[in-house]
Amino acid sequence: MKNGVPPQRGLWRPASVLALHLCLAAPAVSLAASGSVSTQIVLDRKITIKAESQTIESVLEQLASQLHIKFVYSPKLIGANRRVSLKLADKPLTQVLNELLAPRKIAYEVRNNRVILSQAKPEANVPVSGRVTQPNGEGLPGVTVLVKGTTIGTSTGPDGNFTLNVPEGSTLVFTSVGFVRQELAVTGATSSIAVQMADDAQALKEVVVVGYGTQERQSVTGAVASVSGREIAAQPVADPAQAIQGRAAGVQVVSNSGAPGGQGGTSIRVRGITSAGNNSPLYVVDGFPLPSAVDGNGNATGTELNSINPN
Repeated sequence: MKNGVPPQRGLWRPASVLALHLCLAAPAVSLAASGSVSTQIVLDRKITIKAESQTIESVLEQLASQLHIKFVYSPKLIGANRRVSLKLADKPLTQVLNELLAPRKIAYEVRNNRVILSQAKPEANVPVSGRVTQPNGEGLPGVTVLVKGTTIGTSTGPDGNFTLNVPEGSTLVFTSVGFVRQELAVTGATSSIAVQMADDAQALKEVVVVGYGTQERQSVTGAVASVSGREIAAQPVADPAQAIQGRAAGVQVVSNSGAPGGQGGTSIRVRGITSAGNNSPLYVVDGFPLPSAVDGNGNATGTELNSINPN
C-alpha cells in the first residue's frame, strides 16, 4: 500500500536558496563599505598648496600630482582657464576642493581614486531676516550682507534690519567700514538673526583713495567701500560691473538687458534712484576719469567700462 504523504525533500529548498542569497549579498555589503572607507581616505588626505593667479586646471594638476589621484571634468564646466589664488597648509583635500570649487557651483565625487567634477544641484532658497547692531546695541545701517562666494546680497536699513533669500546651508558675510568682518552660517529659514559688529581700530588707519587723492579712513567724512580685484575676478559674471553687486553698501547694480556690456546692459546707482543730484558713479582709471556712456540724446549705451581699450 502506497503512502499518501508527499515527500519532504522539497521543504529544504528555501533554506538552501536563502543561504545562497546570504553568500551573494555578503561580498556586496563588503564592497560598499570598502568603497565608502576608500572615499573618505582620499578626502582626508592632507595637502599644502600655494597658487597665485593660476588657472583652475593648473591647480587641479598640482593636487593630482601630490595625492596621486586623477580629476575627471569638463574644461568648459569648471572654466579651466579662469585664474584663482589659493593658499592652504596641511589641510584635508575636502577643504581645498570646497574653497576652490564651491564658489563656482561645482560638486565633486570620489570613485576609485578618481575625483569626478560635475555641476552642483541648485539648493533651495530660504528666507532669512534679522538685525545688525553697533557695539552699543543701536541698529547699524548700511551694513553689506552677502552670501559668501556669490553676488547675492543686500544692505541693512536705517534701523539695522535686513531680509534676504539665500541658499540653504550657505554662509552670510557682514561687512561695514570701521567694523570687523563677521560670518554666520545659515542652516534654514529664520527671522531671528542677531549680529553685533565690533569696532575695527586697525581699519581706521588704512589709506584709501578718495577722488583724486588719498586719506586715512578715520579722517574720511563720507562713506567708503572697497572691493578687491581678487573678489571681482572670482565672480562668474559676464559684466565686471555686476561683480560688485551686494559688495558695497549703498551701491545698486541693475542688469537692464541680457546683453553683457551692450546697449543699456548694466546700470550702477549710488545711494538709490531717489537721492538728490546725480547718482551715477564717476569711473577713474589710473587717475583719468572715463567719459559718460551716453549718446547725443542722453540714452545709455552700456557702462563707462566699455570705453576702456584692453590693448
